[in-house]
Amino acid sequence: MNIPEDQTLGSVMIGKLLTFEDQFEKLSVQLTHPDADIRRDAIGKLSGKKFSRLKSTPELLGVVALDDPDGLVRAEAVKSLSKFSEWENLLKTLEATSVDPSSEVRLETVRALQKQLNRKHLDCLISMVSSEKEPNVKSEALMAISDYNEKRATRILLDHLNDNNFRVRYACRNGLVSVTSVDFEYDSKAWKDWLDANSDLISR
Repeated sequence: MNIPEDQTLGSVMIGKLLTFEDQFEKLSVQLTHPDADIRRDAIGKLSGKKFSRLKSTPELLGVVALDDPDGLVRAEAVKSLSKFSEWENLLKTLEATSVDPSSEVRLETVRALQKQLNRKHLDCLISMVSSEKEPNVKSEALMAISDYNEKRATRILLDHLNDNNFRVRYACRNGLVSVTSVDFEYDSKAWKDWLDANSDLISR
């Protein structure tokens, strides 16, 4: 073992034997560091397998997702929270981050919502689409909505098929094709006629 001159074997071993709780506390303190990069690094470590079993981990990440002053740090926290699908406050937190002023946070919120097929998650995605101004976020939310074989999902896709932004229109078309296995390109009337005639193929 190569030991730095200013350290003894004992100090090295003590460092390696830091308790699990001490390591968690150290990372918790890093979340308050003035350097955003250090806070993001702490989030990455907290969301790893080592700390994922702690109930306090998603709770701590949830606070960061809502309250950190840096949008990229909040986005990283939301991304990490998506790994904690069983956390009881996940949906409540994602509902709050879905209206975050940062588009990076909203985008990670869409991706987190997409990881589970859940009707409450679909509610949140539909709500996001109705108010979203950023095409990148809106198009990804529409693609997430297309994972649901439900009438309200296809209705939203049809409603935005002629959006002013091509990326949004393209997401709607691809989403409709994914759900129906037919393609009427951007002809909203043809899509509506087909959906009305084949409503039995789409869930309620």
